[in-house]
Amino acid sequence: MENYANNKTQSHKMKIVIKELTLIQKLEINTKVKLRLQMILKIINQTLVVYLIKIIIRDKAVLRLVQVLHMS
Repeated sequence: MENYANNKTQSHKMKIVIKELTLIQKLEINTKVKLRLQMILKIINQTLVVYLIKIIIRDKAVLRLVQVLHMS
């Protein structure tokens, strides 16, 4: 009977350890996903900044062209 109780306790401890390991794995996966998303957002932000700079440069060029044409 004592052996049965001991096995039951061991089984319970193993279940707790497995749950903890599962939680740790989920946290690690979430961290990896979060890091990937941060990288993607960084790339998107850089792309948007470059795009906006190109638009601003183009708009200034168009504005200059209009001013030159207006003067002549």
